[in-house]
Amino acid sequence: MSENIFRACKETNVPRLIVASSVHCHNIKYLENANYTNYINIKTPTNPSSFYGKDKFKIEDLGKNYSKFYGVVCIRFGGIEKVDMCFWKTNLGITHSDCVGLIEHIINLETIKTKFQKIYGLSKSDNSVFNLKNNLNWEPKDDLTEFYNKHQNFNVK
Repeated sequence: MSENIFRACKETNVPRLIVASSVHCHNIKYLENANYTNYINIKTPTNPSSFYGKDKFKIEDLGKNYSKFYGVVCIRFGGIEKVDMCFWKTNLGITHSDCVGLIEHIINLETIKTKFQKIYGLSKSDNSVFNLKNNLNWEPKDDLTEFYNKHQNFNVK
């Protein structure tokens, strides 16, 4: 199904496609359980430990191949948190407002540095192992620890 979307974008001259990928392109269980001290950036090799992560990585690879025809931005999302649906309670999340802001930012870009880009769709967190610097000049506005404490009376460790 994913390849059909990429092909349809090519046939209809879509200028840019935003692809929903996932932080699960990395071995999330390892990252959550290890005392990880190195930051993961968008160039860190992937090592998915689940079928979901492997499928997301394959979709990113398709995006890279199709980026010779149009712009492709793969967003590696964490769990999307909304005030009335705050259940992930992890450092691998993105608030609803940051998610909307990221997508609007990508849509409104006149150009992108290269035709294929990957970016982490995560809100700020003091405990995150992800380096959120990117070539699209997007920065999250929300802090996950503050978000959880404010909306769910939950303390992120």
